[in-house]
Amino acid sequence: MRPAGPAKKTLVAKMAGAVAGHAYMSLAIIVVLVILVIGIYVYYHGLLFLGPYAKHGKGGFRTAKGGKRKDPDDADPAAEKGDPETERLIDSINSR
Repeated sequence: MRPAGPAKKTLVAKMAGAVAGHAYMSLAIIVVLVILVIGIYVYYHGLLFLGPYAKHGKGGFRTAKGGKRKDPDDADPAAEKGDPETERLIDSINSR
């Protein structure tokens, strides 16, 4: 009978050996991934005023001169009317 040779290393053992051999590189990768996860969370959920989807306070943003910026929802409906010819074209398309 043949003597038993060294056992083949498992994938987990190989990965643990790689991490042990490059501890600082592993730490750097972990730090980068943590920063990435925090950045994605802030981007989609917002943090204070950061992120495009952050909920802003009641005051809202102000313009450069200090006045309040107008919301597009609060715009005058008469000002939304465009060119009469364009309106007729839109009406004719919608009536079909």
